[in-house]
Amino acid sequence: MQDKDLQVDKVGMIYKLPDGGSVEALKDVSFELETGRILTLLGPSGCGKTTLLNILAGFLAPTSGEAKLDNRRIEGPGQDRGMVFQQGALFEWLSVAENVGFGLNMNVDSREQTIRFLRNLLFIVVYLVMAAISVGIMVSIMAQIVQIGPLAQRPLINNLAFVYIVGVIISLAILRYAIPPVRDWMRSNLKTEKEREFRGIVDGYLDTVGLGGFGDKAVYELSGGMQQRVALARCLANDPDVILMDEPLGALDALTREKMQGLILKLWNETGKTIILVTHSVEEALYLGDRLFVMAPRPGRIEREYDLPFAKQGLTADARELKTSPEFIEKREEILSLIWEMEEQIMGHAGEA
Repeated sequence: MQDKDLQVDKVGMIYKLPDGGSVEALKDVSFELETGRILTLLGPSGCGKTTLLNILAGFLAPTSGEAKLDNRRIEGPGQDRGMVFQQGALFEWLSVAENVGFGLNMNVDSREQTIRFLRNLLFIVVYLVMAAISVGIMVSIMAQIVQIGPLAQRPLINNLAFVYIVGVIISLAILRYAIPPVRDWMRSNLKTEKEREFRGIVDGYLDTVGLGGFGDKAVYELSGGMQQRVALARCLANDPDVILMDEPLGALDALTREKMQGLILKLWNETGKTIILVTHSVEEALYLGDRLFVMAPRPGRIEREYDLPFAKQGLTADARELKTSPEFIEKREEILSLIWEMEEQIMGHAGEA
């Protein structure tokens, strides 16, 4: 085994139930995955695909066995592994670029954090000074208007209340349009060297996933497929050794899904990353996986393994032609029959129960 290779040795997972029972999600799962391979996990619902992925991500600790990356036992989440979820899991209140660079900005030293804190404190002081000046000017103007107008005949307390209320309202309206340009100027011109470096990395990965120029957009302005591209760029920006994908294309329409499949193959080829992808689509598993595991349930285990040529062929061949080739169709039908037999067995056991 080389450095960065993944080793899974007799991994088992048992979930305890509230009624005192248990469910064996995985049993004696073992395999070795060489660096730079793309592995797809396929099988009926309940066969432990996502459980295995969560163990590799470090989100779950197996009840038996162990998983290692680069000869180090996986005992929790780490920067050497990146996760792409089915729904993207993006932060709606951050821009596209801020989402992609989130992991980078969380991993800075104390000096950088101090500089950013002082810079942000300066932002707040500037905002407060602008607000104070604006309110002072507007209150002064309103006071002059009141003194020479019909309200001058009213009691002083009423005049003062009117002056301050109207002055503050007008000031807030002015600040609503005055602060954003000042804020944007300060953010653009008062960036630290590290922030400029990170923005270059972020823009590079946005270009890679086909979202160049979308960095300052809000997440909600993007389609589902574009949001998944953001999630993929965020994962890549952290430069993990292994990318884990839990049905990342399941919620997309057919056309967008096929385009994203091509993008995943392109990134796999260009980055040399190890990728493990969970899917329920046999066609997708065949097309994306140069290695494929068909998993069986109760308990979850690897039922059959395949080494496939289609992922490498997909880098140059037309996707539709490849997926309609006799070799692809033959392998697809073989795996569909295998999964169908498993489903029949599951239904049979359920009927007996």
